[in-house]
Amino acid sequence: ETQLLPLAGLRREDCSWANVLRCLAQNTPVLRADLSWSPIADLQVGDTLVGFDEWGIPSAKHSQRRQRHLRQSVVTGVRHVRESALRLIFKDQEPVLCSPQHPWLASRFFSPKSSNNQMRWLPAVQLRPKNRIRRVISPWYPRQDYAEGYLAAAFDGEGSLYTRLRLRAHCLNFTQRENGMLNYVERLLSQRGFCAGRYLSSKGTIQLHLQSLHEVIRFLGTMRPKRLTKWNDVWEGRALPQTGKAEIVAIETVAPINLVDIETTTATFVAAGLASHNCRWQRSNAL
Repeated sequence: ETQLLPLAGLRREDCSWANVLRCLAQNTPVLRADLSWSPIADLQVGDTLVGFDEWGIPSAKHSQRRQRHLRQSVVTGVRHVRESALRLIFKDQEPVLCSPQHPWLASRFFSPKSSNNQMRWLPAVQLRPKNRIRRVISPWYPRQDYAEGYLAAAFDGEGSLYTRLRLRAHCLNFTQRENGMLNYVERLLSQRGFCAGRYLSSKGTIQLHLQSLHEVIRFLGTMRPKRLTKWNDVWEGRALPQTGKAEIVAIETVAPINLVDIETTTATFVAAGLASHNCRWQRSNAL
């Protein structure tokens, strides 16, 4: 018999799948594998998304520390329903509408001095103001203006995407001599919130580096330089970006609206930039 999970949250040993819809509003942006965002209502079976590990796996360096990693995820089911919803209002991002039982990777309490900040799967109905949901990467909205076209062309011509083996990280690099083009590219990157490091190479050229995973992903997804579109190579298997958590400031009840429920092969996906579950839960004694 299906029943709601206890207030303590969802654990691996407590859970199995059941036909219980857990949904999001139709216009909720979902991150695709090609680093574009689509409303969840536009997704179809077979579409590939950016997902992540449902449960953390032990770190290679710290056996007591568990990490989730980004994984390619395929949509295996889509359902459209109409039911009441909750509006989650955040301190620093747009509100999200979801069904009351939609699970988010969240923590109830947060204190810099406390070790009790563990993230776990919690249905929206159990969340409260000051709770925090794990942010994977904030959505971006391409402007398709001259500046974005200029950056795409600049990196197509003078950019490179390479792997730093020591850090097991992809870096995005733009190389140019000290001139007006270099300064203009650097200024455009700064105007769009990118933090590019500047280095002098042994050949006397200047290199602008984007190194953090979320910045590399955001640049490729926004500017989309054709020569550098190695989408999966950049993020597949990488630990979730360190982009913080979205703090809830209020929760409102919403009259019935059109919602969409999807199923994925990883049981996870990125919705409105936040860590969202595949949406099917029940209490079970079977492992």
